[in-house]
Amino acid sequence: MSMTCALARFLEEDERLSADYSLESKEINVTEFLDEFLSSDYIDDFKAFEEDEEVTYKEIDLDSINSLSPMLDAKSTELLCAIKSTSGAGKRNELVDNLNDIVCLNQLIKKYYSIKLLSSEDGKLKLIVS
Repeated sequence: MSMTCALARFLEEDERLSADYSLESKEINVTEFLDEFLSSDYIDDFKAFEEDEEVTYKEIDLDSINSLSPMLDAKSTELLCAIKSTSGAGKRNELVDNLNDIVCLNQLIKKYYSIKLLSSEDGKLKLIVS
């Protein structure tokens, strides 16, 4: 099953999250490589509402982002070292693709922190997985 990650802003209506959301970033594809990092340990469900109907979404919450970020940084360093010591073009390209996946996810995380710190807009910012 193909998954994506993106930043989304959910508005609150009557103290409940509205199921309608606006994207605050581009979606990134969750590759097999990233899927290894985004285990169920880091993904939680949350509820939003469309009129009276409950809709379940998946998110990587702030605590999970905080624990996932150092792991991604360590894996980036490991991949850079592996790229330097790899001579085969095929293996090198695979390592570069994996590093690119981490860079894309890290960009979403940086944008999440930036928006959270600088934004005074209404709504709840979430890093959703769909």
